[in-house]
Amino acid sequence: MNRPIRIGVLGAGMISTCGWGVLPNLGPISNRVQITAITSPTREKRENVARQYDIPRTFASLDEMLAGGRHRRSPEPHADSETRLDL
Repeated sequence: MNRPIRIGVLGAGMISTCGWGVLPNLGPISNRVQITAITSPTREKRENVARQYDIPRTFASLDEMLAGGRHRRSPEPHADSETRLDL
């Protein structure tokens, strides 16, 4: 079985959490993805969303999240110029 794709979500507001947002609608692909981090400049918001969705890591910004993970080149041949962040 393939490992799930690990995802860091940028923002803990409506786009991530409302009824049509990213996090509530992962059900159909939940066996293929794992949310491993979320960012928000508001500490209370990011920590509440992390608790609600069982997200293990929180960061105040994208820069902080990128600095906190390990960057690797994607091994897929079609993604030569893309980078991957392991969180």
